[in-house]
Amino acid sequence: MRVTQAHSSAEPTSCSADKQPTIPVQISSSLERLAYGIADAALVSGISRSKIYELLNSGVLPSVKIGARRLIRARDLADLLDLGCG
Repeated sequence: MRVTQAHSSAEPTSCSADKQPTIPVQISSSLERLAYGIADAALVSGISRSKIYELLNSGVLPSVKIGARRLIRARDLADLLDLGCG
């Protein structure tokens, strides 16, 4: 016994006339990030990626390595900005 789905024989309608305007919505997350990758740390802090690497290599900015990723704790990044070091 073969089961098939019934198909509608209705004519397709033009979607452009029925389309509602889209309104961009920003969804905010209630979860705060605990750590950032290099690019994200640079983005949120306003510090260039090369300066982030310089601060990491000099030991001024601590980081943790998890697997292949190097992460910068949000609190360490905030502390760096509060102290104005670097």
